[in-house]
Amino acid sequence: MTTTLAMSGQTVLVTGATGGIGLATAVALAGLGARIGVVGRDEQRTAAAVNAVLAVPGSGGADPFLADFSDQ
Repeated sequence: MTTTLAMSGQTVLVTGATGGIGLATAVALAGLGARIGVVGRDEQRTAAAVNAVLAVPGSGGADPFLADFSDQ
């Protein structure tokens, strides 16, 4: 018996979502129907991650959030 966790209607904020485990997490959660808040430091990489999330069938959508704390 396979159980699927439906995340439809949920919003998840994923930090470090522009690569590695963060991006894999964002894509996997999008595949479950969640809307993803993609947090990254680089504008181009963040936009690319948003596009990757939006390309997932069943994705609930994605929003970019830039969080560059190099100059506090």
